Amino acid sequence: MTADLRARVLHEHAELRCLMGDVDLAAGAVLSGVHGAAAHLQSHVARLGTALLDHLAFEERHLVPAVRSRSPARADAVLREHGRQRDVLHELRVMRGDHDARALAGRLPALVGELLLDMACEERDLLDALGASPPETAEAP
Repeated sequence: MTADLRARVLHEHAELRCLMGDVDLAAGAVLSGVHGAAAHLQSHVARLGTALLDHLAFEERHLVPAVRSRSPARADAVLREHGRQRDVLHELRVMRGDHDARALAGRLPALVGELLLDMACEERDLLDALGASPPETAEAP
């Protein structure tokens, strides 16, 4: 894995973590009954979904081939995990479409937690598979 590719993946993970933090705060506001919080939650979830889909596509174009050259089984595992993450995004889109902000806010902490764990594992396992050290800032939730 080139240093540029590694840096980009880590940068995108950092951006996704910020977006997930925004979603988590907005969900808390909805559950606390803050006026107008539902619209903010919808907006944050939409931004997270777009950013995550873009990130998955980038990894599939650049990271997966690098992993596959060293470990086809790990590359296949990444693709399976990306499929699961797309399922999570689909669930979020359906919940957003139902316009039930409280139900969406109630489900988000678990979904965000899963995504954070997935990113931490990816950083640890895939960077290790490619012969690079995981970043010091990557922590499992």
